[in-house]
Amino acid sequence: MFGDMFEESETLVQGCAPKPSKQNGNTFEAPPPLRGDTGFCGIKNQGATCYLNSLIQTLLLTPEFREELFRLGPDELGKLDDVKKKNSKIRIIPIQLQMLLARLLLIEQYACGTEGLTESFGWVDNEELQQHDVQELSRILFCAIEDSLVGTSGHEIIKNLYRGVIANTTKCLNCKKVSERPEDFLDLNVAIASQSTLCDVLRDMFVETELMSGKNQYHCDNCAKLVDARKGAIIKTLPPILTVSLLRFSFDYQTLRRFKETRKFDFPLTLNMKPYCEKSSSECYEYDLYSVIIHSGGAHGGHYHAYIRDVDGLGSVPNDYNPTPPKPCVSPKNTSLEADCLDDPLEMVATILGKLGGENVPLHKLGEAFREDSGMSWSKHYKRKYGTMIKFLQNNYETFSVDTRVKTVSFRSNSNCASFLNETATSGHDLSFAGYESGDSILIKTDRDPVLNGHEQMEGVDDGNLSHDKESDENDHHPLCNVWFDFNDSHIKSITTHEIETQFEGRESAYMLFYRRRDLKRPLISLGNAVDSIPGHIMAQIQKENSDLEVLRKDYDVYLNVVTVQMYFPSMLTLEDGLLKLKVNEESEDVGYSYSIDRRKTIADMNAELFEMLEKHNESELIENKDAVRVNLMKVLTHGGVHVYEQIDSDKSLVICDSILVNNMKLLLWDGNEIQGKKVLPGDDFEPKVLNIHCEVEGDPEICSFEYRGVSRGDVSLDSLRQYFLNNFKLKEVVCCEISQISNKGSFVKLDNYDDKLCDVLTTCHGNFMIKICLKEDSHETPDKDEGNLTLHITLTDDFDKKLHEMGIYGYSDGVYLLTSMSCVVKVSSFIFVEHLKSKIPRWLFPQFSTEFKSERTNLCIENIDTVGSLAISRLTLHEQQSLASAGLSNVANVTLDDGPPLKRNLLHVAVCVQKGSKLKLPVKKCQFVKFDCVKTQNAKSLIEKVVSEFNLLEDAYHLRILKSEKEVGDVITNPDSPVEKTLIEHGCALILCPGKISSEGQLRVPIWFYPSLMSFDDLIKKVEENDLSPWSPFLDENDIKPVQVGHVTLDKDSTIFDIKAEVALLDYFKAKKIESEDICLRSMSHKLPTKFHLQENAMIKKLRLGPTNPLAVTLKSCIPQDGYTTVRLSFNIPGTRNYTNDCELQWEKTTSFSKFPAKVAERFDVLVKDVLVAKRGEEAWEWEIVKTRDAESKEKHSAKAKKNSKQKKVQSKSKPKRSSIKQPSTLQDGDLVRVKKIVPNLDNAPVVTDFKSEEEVALYGRWCVSRHKESNSLSANQPPENEAKKANPKKEETLRIHVDKF
Repeated sequence: MFGDMFEESETLVQGCAPKPSKQNGNTFEAPPPLRGDTGFCGIKNQGATCYLNSLIQTLLLTPEFREELFRLGPDELGKLDDVKKKNSKIRIIPIQLQMLLARLLLIEQYACGTEGLTESFGWVDNEELQQHDVQELSRILFCAIEDSLVGTSGHEIIKNLYRGVIANTTKCLNCKKVSERPEDFLDLNVAIASQSTLCDVLRDMFVETELMSGKNQYHCDNCAKLVDARKGAIIKTLPPILTVSLLRFSFDYQTLRRFKETRKFDFPLTLNMKPYCEKSSSECYEYDLYSVIIHSGGAHGGHYHAYIRDVDGLGSVPNDYNPTPPKPCVSPKNTSLEADCLDDPLEMVATILGKLGGENVPLHKLGEAFREDSGMSWSKHYKRKYGTMIKFLQNNYETFSVDTRVKTVSFRSNSNCASFLNETATSGHDLSFAGYESGDSILIKTDRDPVLNGHEQMEGVDDGNLSHDKESDENDHHPLCNVWFDFNDSHIKSITTHEIETQFEGRESAYMLFYRRRDLKRPLISLGNAVDSIPGHIMAQIQKENSDLEVLRKDYDVYLNVVTVQMYFPSMLTLEDGLLKLKVNEESEDVGYSYSIDRRKTIADMNAELFEMLEKHNESELIENKDAVRVNLMKVLTHGGVHVYEQIDSDKSLVICDSILVNNMKLLLWDGNEIQGKKVLPGDDFEPKVLNIHCEVEGDPEICSFEYRGVSRGDVSLDSLRQYFLNNFKLKEVVCCEISQISNKGSFVKLDNYDDKLCDVLTTCHGNFMIKICLKEDSHETPDKDEGNLTLHITLTDDFDKKLHEMGIYGYSDGVYLLTSMSCVVKVSSFIFVEHLKSKIPRWLFPQFSTEFKSERTNLCIENIDTVGSLAISRLTLHEQQSLASAGLSNVANVTLDDGPPLKRNLLHVAVCVQKGSKLKLPVKKCQFVKFDCVKTQNAKSLIEKVVSEFNLLEDAYHLRILKSEKEVGDVITNPDSPVEKTLIEHGCALILCPGKISSEGQLRVPIWFYPSLMSFDDLIKKVEENDLSPWSPFLDENDIKPVQVGHVTLDKDSTIFDIKAEVALLDYFKAKKIESEDICLRSMSHKLPTKFHLQENAMIKKLRLGPTNPLAVTLKSCIPQDGYTTVRLSFNIPGTRNYTNDCELQWEKTTSFSKFPAKVAERFDVLVKDVLVAKRGEEAWEWEIVKTRDAESKEKHSAKAKKNSKQKKVQSKSKPKRSSIKQPSTLQDGDLVRVKKIVPNLDNAPVVTDFKSEEEVALYGRWCVSRHKESNSLSANQPPENEAKKANPKKEETLRIHVDKF
């Protein structure tokens, strides 16, 4: 009923497992963290296993269960290594439970996983993602443990610890006879709806009785009649560990909804079960609460965690931990100190402690109160006789309990001095727990050794008290560690006892309670001893795991503390145009050396290792001047150069982690003075800065503007920069030169102080820096605004720009130089010639234009982005003797100046792609094109020959076609003998070279296929009867019936069938076979098979839809059917497969229904009609229409008449009829494909009887389904999503199971 009501809805706490760390571009799996401050190990949540984690932690801190499980060794349980051995009986669940509990005790990590345990449960289908009830798990897990331990010494672990007995009693009120029916229990199910406390519910269950009278009378065997009786229950046997399940989940039958009881339900920390049990003087009835499993959430989801008391003191608490005491108790009624009390310090101290509350009183407050009340100090009167006050309190351990860690003192709960405090104590909530055997006052530890043995000193324990053996410990009286912890998956924290009271009610409330019987006393040796009773082989394995973790943590620590840098020497640098640049090797890779060092070392250690690197790489110049070698920071700048910054090894004692050294930093090892014989100034002030130079015409910046990119040293002043540009723009009259910075809004803000250095200005304006130069309008010879109707964006190619650098076109002086020309935007007239535009560009682009530069050695190109030719010709060279308009330049065009001779007037650049195969694959890719030059006056045939020679093509006939776009083919070049300039070929266009001759205009080129004659159906029957063959197996030679493509014929559109037959007879194939035009007939084709006959020889071919993709089939004249008959192709299925026999030919009378054909086949081949199934191919190659027999047709007609006579069916006939999955074929036509199946039952792996598809058709159908699925997905993606409530499928309810082998 409750199904998946406990499915986890909240985000689960997944522990603190660290993510893999990334360092130096690589990842290193981080080790799991160490245990937390509590000293306990958490459990990772596998998805929804919080219920399992809470129960496992409870079992871990149940010492009796843990020790009994650890007593079982490999001789009884087996070894995991023997699991795969034949006939081996390995008790996997107890072994994995042992390993998990041992890891929780000893493994040095924050949390461990439960994968091994859940795999032993047989959970292989994501059961860990389905949350269940923790009470259900406890019952199933206990049963699994019992079943797994059958035949071992531990087969009664669960029975001895958790199993009790309840007796259901019925007492006859007549004869007083009591009948009992005993019943075992693992937990007590408590309904919390009727009462508000646990004691009240237990009283209703085991004290109150129900009167059975009236109609509900009881039949007494002793009285032999129906009598009044009282029915009840009583506990006959109590288990050492009492488990109570609070039934908080219920079902409301009125609203039909699940709900959770969140009302308040109290439960005591100390429980007396005596009123609810059979009277027995020998049994202990006192129980102490030690675990509370809590459920937070509602009836449909939530999360489990557990409050557990540390019975053995295995954990630790922080120094500021202060367990919350119960409500403060009042002091005794007579609190005045009598004079005779002064002689008895025990009574005196008890009286004063009672006045202070009696619980967790700080020792210094007790001393101050003692001095005030007695008028004397303890040291003067009692120290010599009794020692210090702390020692006195510890010696009187029957009365006082001292916490030496927090330095507090309290009354013992069983002391005489504390008995008077019980009047005001909280009823039912005694927070003092008994359980340890007698001993000294050992309380809460703050530190814990995970491998502490029983003979080591524990904090808070007097040396003398631990010197006894185990037998003497049993006679001592030691208190129980009353520390509670919250186990929430991998997170654990200490809590106070008052926090348990918060779980009495609400959405987060107690769900299961675990009580320990008070007489389960623990020996002193187990206090804080995590390794007690753990088997040696498990201990050795976990010690190995801890060693591996320690090594992993050390490696990870080294990994995190390694810094890797790139080291460079002066020989790896070069000086170009005033810029330092890195050299590259032949593979264009960085020439630096990778160097790694532990960041915890000093700079001196790093220098020593770097000097060894110098000797290794034979840097002789630096080795000779070893004392002057220094390490400087080096950075690669945005303009491609590098710069040297501050020295990082000036303080040799500095630790690397405190220096500026970080990963991937570039360092230079040099003498601090020169590189390649030239002085280099390091530091931020001398860093080369990038300049953005903007030039425009005064008055109207839209007519002409220029953009340059320059570099200057950071120590150059703004005035020096301004003078440099005023002096170097010689060919243009400079009106003004101002330096501005660009604001965040993109506007220019003029800088007035030209004495500032460039490095200071760029720091304040974040690099948004521009030099603005205004030139006279008439100095550029640009046209007027009205004339200019083209805006051109002019740039240089990279190769040409590099050549200009070598020629010295760009200027350089006093630390300022132009790095490269960026762009030029001009407005020109569309009627000027390309040659004229090319001569103007150098004047615009080069401020220091050299007279030696010849414009004849350059050419002008445009970005070929608007045509398909850009696939191969991205930059199209222009003819110079033409205007910009005739060259195809549009407004806002990209023009590039390139190095090389200008294009001759009679040359064209085209891109050609070769078609491979009978069909061109679209879209065409850029890599398929090759650039060709062709002369305008030559014919297109010469271009074809050049392409054929370039690609080494073998076929004789080719023709050219224009490519309109990447996915569309254009017109055919129909006149290859004409000059190129008179064809459709243009400068920069894309062409496709296609195989085959060119058809003239108005002609068709049609493929021709020849289909040999097939065996007739009558001949098939005769051959089967004569040779005793089966029609259901292949027996014909496939080579005789395989169709052949015999060639192509070129036809005029006005041709007739007679003309086609005459052209076909002239093909080489028919000439070799000596077949004349009178001996053949023409047929259309569908699905690669011949269909309709074309017998009227004077019929025009216009209506036949012939073409390259619609071929014609040619058969011999003997295949023509008789008048009134239809020719179909017939094949038989090979039973159990998708294979069919070779086709035969059947002539069927048109007036006869084809439904009679199955009966004819059954009669000829001596089979039953019901065992024969016939189908005809449909519109698609994979569609088949079942041919129904005549009897089936008559039955359908009879049933249709019966439906017609029914009024109800008449109403239904108005609605649209449903389409049947099996179609009845229409009338037969020439060339239809018919397949016959013989129904053979009990064939393994045979296809469905009604499935007539062959293997090829199945694959074809699969591809069709995939394409349809993609189309539907694309359509659904554009549609609005449906209601999520309709989409949501109810989750399948899964039952919790644990698989156990039989032993």
